Amino acid sequence: MLAALASLENSKARQAALQRSVLPYFPYAAKGSESEETLCPICVEPLRQGQHCSEVPACRHAFHRGCLDAWARTKGTCPMCRAKIVPGSNGVTAAEDMV
Repeated sequence: MLAALASLENSKARQAALQRSVLPYFPYAAKGSESEETLCPICVEPLRQGQHCSEVPACRHAFHRGCLDAWARTKGTCPMCRAKIVPGSNGVTAAEDMV
Protein backbone atom coordinates (compact mmCIF):
# COMPACT_ATOMS: atom_id res chain seq x y z
CA MET A 1 0.00 0.00 0.00
CA LEU A 2 2.82 2.43 0.85
CA ALA A 3 4.53 1.64 -2.46
CA ALA A 4 1.30 2.37 -4.35
CA LEU A 5 0.91 5.67 -2.50
CA ALA A 6 4.52 6.65 -3.22
CA SER A 7 4.02 5.76 -6.90
CA LEU A 8 0.90 7.91 -7.04
CA GLU A 9 2.74 10.84 -5.46
CA ASN A 10 5.64 10.45 -7.94
CA SER A 11 3.17 10.35 -10.82
CA LYS A 12 1.42 13.50 -9.59
CA ALA A 13 4.77 15.24 -9.12
CA ARG A 14 5.81 14.23 -12.64
CA GLN A 15 2.51 15.51 -14.08
CA ALA A 16 2.88 18.83 -12.23
CA ALA A 17 6.48 19.23 -13.39
CA LEU A 18 5.52 18.53 -17.01
CA GLN A 19 2.68 21.03 -16.85
CA ARG A 20 5.05 23.69 -15.47
CA SER A 21 7.74 22.87 -18.02
CA VAL A 22 6.46 22.72 -21.58
CA LEU A 23 8.92 20.71 -23.63
CA PRO A 24 10.28 22.77 -26.50
CA TYR A 25 9.37 21.76 -30.02
CA PHE A 26 10.78 22.55 -33.42
CA PRO A 27 10.09 21.76 -37.07
CA TYR A 28 12.10 18.70 -38.08
CA ALA A 29 14.84 19.25 -40.65
CA ALA A 30 16.93 16.37 -41.97
CA LYS A 31 20.66 16.78 -41.39
CA GLY A 32 22.56 17.34 -44.62
CA SER A 33 21.87 14.64 -47.18
CA GLU A 34 20.66 11.83 -44.94
CA SER A 35 19.97 8.82 -47.13
CA GLU A 36 18.27 6.93 -44.29
CA GLU A 37 15.03 8.05 -42.70
CA THR A 38 15.19 9.04 -39.06
CA LEU A 39 12.49 7.20 -37.11
CA CYS A 40 10.67 8.30 -33.97
CA PRO A 41 11.68 5.61 -31.44
CA ILE A 42 8.22 5.68 -29.82
CA CYS A 43 5.92 5.13 -32.82
CA VAL A 44 8.63 3.90 -35.24
CA GLU A 45 7.32 6.25 -37.96
CA PRO A 46 9.65 8.55 -39.93
CA LEU A 47 10.33 12.09 -38.78
CA ARG A 48 9.28 14.13 -41.80
CA GLN A 49 10.51 17.53 -42.95
CA GLY A 50 8.61 20.28 -41.10
CA GLN A 51 6.84 18.01 -38.56
CA HIS A 52 6.74 19.27 -34.98
CA CYS A 53 9.30 17.35 -32.95
CA SER A 54 10.49 17.58 -29.35
CA GLU A 55 13.67 16.48 -27.69
CA VAL A 56 14.61 15.50 -24.16
CA PRO A 57 16.80 18.39 -22.94
CA ALA A 58 19.25 16.18 -21.02
CA CYS A 59 20.12 13.78 -23.86
CA ARG A 60 18.80 15.53 -27.00
CA HIS A 61 17.00 12.43 -28.32
CA ALA A 62 14.28 13.60 -30.76
CA PHE A 63 10.70 12.32 -31.11
CA HIS A 64 7.42 13.40 -32.68
CA ARG A 65 6.01 16.07 -30.39
CA GLY A 66 2.77 14.16 -29.72
CA CYS A 67 4.63 10.91 -29.09
CA LEU A 68 6.93 12.45 -26.48
CA ASP A 69 4.08 14.36 -24.83
CA ALA A 70 2.04 11.15 -24.47
CA TRP A 71 5.07 9.20 -23.22
CA ALA A 72 5.97 11.91 -20.69
CA ARG A 73 2.49 11.81 -19.15
CA THR A 74 3.13 8.27 -17.88
CA LYS A 75 6.92 8.01 -17.76
CA GLY A 76 9.48 10.45 -16.45
CA THR A 77 12.44 9.29 -18.51
CA CYS A 78 13.65 9.27 -22.11
CA PRO A 79 12.47 6.15 -23.98
CA MET A 80 15.97 5.73 -25.44
CA CYS A 81 18.38 6.25 -22.53
CA ARG A 82 16.21 6.83 -19.43
CA ALA A 83 17.51 10.37 -18.83
CA LYS A 84 14.96 12.40 -16.87
CA ILE A 85 12.60 14.25 -19.19
CA VAL A 86 12.16 17.09 -16.69
CA PRO A 87 15.51 17.55 -14.92
CA GLY A 88 15.17 18.54 -11.29
CA SER A 89 11.57 17.32 -10.99
CA ASN A 90 12.39 15.31 -7.85
CA GLY A 91 13.92 18.21 -5.97
CA VAL A 92 17.30 17.59 -7.61
CA THR A 93 19.02 20.24 -9.67
CA ALA A 94 19.60 19.69 -13.38
CA ALA A 95 23.37 19.56 -12.77
CA GLU A 96 22.93 16.78 -10.21
CA ASP A 97 20.75 14.87 -12.69
CA MET A 98 23.64 14.85 -15.17
CA VAL A 99 26.10 13.21 -12.78
